Amino acid sequence: MVKRKNKIEFKTYPEVLESLDNHNNHLLLGNGFNGSLGVKTDYRSIFEKMKCDYKGYNDLTDVIEDAKYDLEKVIGILKSQLKEGGGQKSFLDKYINAKIKFDFMKATHEILKEQIKNVYQEKNEEVYLLFKNFQNYFTLNYDSFLYLLLMKFKKDDTSKEKDDAIAIQHTFKFQEIDMNDESDAYKKISEAHNDGIVITDVNGLKQTRNLNRLPKRRFEDEVKDHYKEEFSSKSIQKAVNLLWRKKEEREKGNKLLYANDGFLFDKDEFIYKSQEVQNIFFLHGAFHLYQKNEKVYKITQKTDKALYERLEEILENEGEEIVCVFTDTNKDVQIKKNKYLTNACEKLATLHGKMVIIGISLSDNDSHIFENIRKSRIDAIYIASKKSNMKKDYDRAVEVFKGKDVMLFDRDTISYG
Repeated sequence: MVKRKNKIEFKTYPEVLESLDNHNNHLLLGNGFNGSLGVKTDYRSIFEKMKCDYKGYNDLTDVIEDAKYDLEKVIGILKSQLKEGGGQKSFLDKYINAKIKFDFMKATHEILKEQIKNVYQEKNEEVYLLFKNFQNYFTLNYDSFLYLLLMKFKKDDTSKEKDDAIAIQHTFKFQEIDMNDESDAYKKISEAHNDGIVITDVNGLKQTRNLNRLPKRRFEDEVKDHYKEEFSSKSIQKAVNLLWRKKEEREKGNKLLYANDGFLFDKDEFIYKSQEVQNIFFLHGAFHLYQKNEKVYKITQKTDKALYERLEEILENEGEEIVCVFTDTNKDVQIKKNKYLTNACEKLATLHGKMVIIGISLSDNDSHIFENIRKSRIDAIYIASKKSNMKKDYDRAVEVFKGKDVMLFDRDTISYG
C-alpha cells in the first residue's frame, strides 16, 4: 500500500520525462490537453459556436449554464422536462439526441479545423516530442483532435494489407493542403525547387545552377522575382519557409512514431478489429467512429461536407449509431454494449509501467476509467496540476488512484520537449 506523502511533490514536466522509462509509458488526455495547445474545445467554447450556427440555442442559455456547459447534463435536463409517456416524448427524445449531438459535433469540428492549424504550424515539433515518450495513447475527448494529430498518413489508404499501420509523422502534408487551397504557390515553388535552374551572367560568362542548391535567402529572392505577378510576397514566403522546414527534417532524419487505431481496410470501409498492436484508444468513443450491425467502422474524411453528410445519415438511421458516450448517467452501461469501447477500457487494466495524465479533472463521471487504472500494474501516475490547486488535486488523486504512487507536476512547465 502506497502511503500518503507528508510533503506533496510538485515536479516540472522535464523532471517527469526524466523519470519515465524507455518503455511502458502511457498517456491519458482530457480536454485540458486541447486547451494547452490553444485548441478551445471546452464545452463553453463549443456551445458559443453552436449559438453562432443556430440562434435557437440562445433560448437554452439558462439550461446550459445550470448544467455548467456539460453537454451530457444538458441532454439529461431537457429529456427530464418532457412529459412522461406518449409518442411525443419518444419523438422529442430522439430529436434532442440527434439534433444536439450533430450540432455539437459540427461546432467542435469547425473549431478544430480552424485552430489545429496553429498546432501543426507552430507547435509541430513540440507535439512530436510529447508523443514520442509513450507507447499507448488514451483520450476521454469525443472530438477528433488526437485523431487529427496522430493519424497523418497511412501507407496506402486503399491497402488491404493486414499489417497496414498508421505512421505518426510531422504535419507537413496538412500545411501543403492549406497553402494550395489558398493558391498554387507551394505546389509551383516546390516544383521549381526540385526541377528548376537559375542562369547567371558574370562578365559575359553564363553559369547555370540548380535551384535546390541555393541557400534559402537566395532561393526566396529568385522565386519572388519569378512569381511576383502570380503570387503575393506573403504566400511565397510561407511556401519557402515550409519547404525549408521539410529539408531540415530530412537532413535530421525522418522521425516516425508508429501507432495503430485498431481499424483495418475491409472491402470499401475501415472496420474495427481488436489487435494486440492497437495503441490509440478513444475511451468514450469519437465523432469519426460509428456502429452498424454490431460492428464498428471509421469514417474516413475526404471533405468537411462529406463528414457532415455522413454524420447526419448515421444519426438519422436507427441501424447505425455514432460511437460516442453522450449520456449523463451510467456511462459504463453504454460502454459494455460496444465492443470498441469495452476493449479500450479493458486495455487500461492490462497496463504496467508509468502513466502521465494531462487535462483531466478526475470527476466522478469517469470513475469507470479510474477503476480500470487501479486494476492495472501501473506503479506511478503523474498528473498535471497548477500550484494553486495542488493540495486539492493531490487529495483527489490519492482517493481516485488508491494503492498507486501519485505525483503532481506543474502544467505550466509542459514544453512538449
